[in-house]
Amino acid sequence: MNILLDTHILLWFLADTKKLPKEAVKHIKDAEQVFFSPVNLWEIGIKTTIWGEYRLSNIEDVYAGLLKANVQELVIMSADTMLATQLPMIHKDPFDRLLIAQAQNNRCYLLTVDDKIKQYAMPCVRVV
Repeated sequence: MNILLDTHILLWFLADTKKLPKEAVKHIKDAEQVFFSPVNLWEIGIKTTIWGEYRLSNIEDVYAGLLKANVQELVIMSADTMLATQLPMIHKDPFDRLLIAQAQNNRCYLLTVDDKIKQYAMPCVRVV
């Protein structure tokens, strides 16, 4: 089983915080491969710059932390962007829609705590 990390799971994983659910830790440990998406970095950068949502020194540190933790980058393909536009409008967040599409197209589980994503009822969604 391969895992794609939703952005909040990615940040909790890197911060080694107690916010990361135990079930998520188990899925990450049991995964054949753990992936992040450029979407994660874009979301963190945008939400930090515009809304001050995340308190980070810089996005390069997040990227370096992911590589150090042996989390692999999952490249965004045109098929991912096209599927993201075709998903039902359950979730309007463009970052999450693209992550869902990437997970679906790459046969990964999107690991998240977002209940809106759960409503997609797609085999790629793993809500913890």
